[in-house]
Amino acid sequence: MLSVRFPAGTSPLARPLKQAQGALTESLTRLSSGLRINKAADDAAGLAVSTDLRTEQRSSRMALRNVQDAMEMTLTAEGGLFEITDMLQRMRELAVASSSETLADEERRYLDDEYGELLGEIDRIANNTDFAGKRLLAPKAIDLMFMIDTSDSMGFEIPGFRAEIPTFRDTLRAAGLDVHMGLAGVSNTVDTQDGTTTAIPLTGDDDAFDSVLSTFTKTGVGLMDPYSTMLDQAGIAPLAGDDGPELDRFRSDSQKLILYAADIGQEVSLSGATETSAASALAAAGFTVHVMTRLALFGGDYDEITTATGGSLQDMNGFGVGFDTMLDNIAQSIIADARPVQRIDVQAGTGSGVDSRIQLGFPVDATTFTLGVHDTDVATVATASSAIDAIDDALHSVGSHFAVLGASYNRLESAAHNHEDRLFALASAESTIVDADMAVTTSAVTAAQIMQQASIAARAQAAGIHSATIPALIG
Repeated sequence: MLSVRFPAGTSPLARPLKQAQGALTESLTRLSSGLRINKAADDAAGLAVSTDLRTEQRSSRMALRNVQDAMEMTLTAEGGLFEITDMLQRMRELAVASSSETLADEERRYLDDEYGELLGEIDRIANNTDFAGKRLLAPKAIDLMFMIDTSDSMGFEIPGFRAEIPTFRDTLRAAGLDVHMGLAGVSNTVDTQDGTTTAIPLTGDDDAFDSVLSTFTKTGVGLMDPYSTMLDQAGIAPLAGDDGPELDRFRSDSQKLILYAADIGQEVSLSGATETSAASALAAAGFTVHVMTRLALFGGDYDEITTATGGSLQDMNGFGVGFDTMLDNIAQSIIADARPVQRIDVQAGTGSGVDSRIQLGFPVDATTFTLGVHDTDVATVATASSAIDAIDDALHSVGSHFAVLGASYNRLESAAHNHEDRLFALASAESTIVDADMAVTTSAVTAAQIMQQASIAARAQAAGIHSATIPALIG
């Protein structure tokens, strides 16, 4: 826009021109941006209100996305349940066929082979149906590290563990749990800087684990540091020795356990960790610690760790005897802790209170253990007849799971519709406050231009400028 300097004597006429230029600039800014409020001075109260409305819109869009993710999660769980239902129905067919005495024993074995495979597949699907790493049809995975004292005094106990650990694992697997196990020797005989030597890291390969377990043995006299070595194997505070710093081998979404076995308490410190500091760190990292030791002599060295982490103390005072009972106690504790499956909360609103959260009816537990068919078979007429009733109960349970999933989906769908309606209303309210009225703004631009031209003409006349030059002055 052309700026014109007029003689000093015409200053009273400058004010209308300045006002006209200001009004034109403001109107053109609104016209080009489409906004009535382009700075706080335009409408301070309106800007504050519109900012709150915009915040609500952005939060509501994110909450809507949460709800939509949860809807997809529900559909994923539903797909897994449909497959499990199909297999249960096939298992019932096999049970009906096997319960007839018209079949020969060999034919019934064929049916039982397929039945067993279907049982295993149900657990596999239940344990592997997940969404973004979160299990939807089974409890958390079980990651369990055995840490066993390998000093000479464990000459009776180590063979006891070798004999009973596979049975312990089978108990957990029979409960439908996805189990990874690892094994470490605890002693500073091999390495005085790192008191644990990993025999095999966490693995779901049973054959590989059992192969290492079969050769696991004592290594000689060595001093114990339970606190540092637990933190080491947990990956919380690795110790750098010849064995190298331990890595965090535990899966992110798993129930993390350490089973520590030693016939002695703490004898040496490798890192300065105390029972109190180790207990706090392990609990904060989500570990559960079960300890097997001679309770009368050394229980006090482990009671704080087991209490803080929700674990247990088991009396290992039988010189290799009673290990089955001790490990079964721990197995039952693990199974109990895994169930019931913890429900998923969805941030479905924009606030921080409970009214903004929806607790879904899943994950649901659809493993064979919870469905009550894990110990069924169709190998004989009698067991096949019993299996029919067990499968019927399982199908009823799956039906109730479908009802829960359907109810959750419907609730999420309603929440999504509510957010969509709310977003429309918020956008409309913000638009009313901040958006420029194009008709009014265009009229204001035209009026400001006329006022500007009139002011320039008046000043030009007062300055003695010929009217023919005014168009050139105003461009």
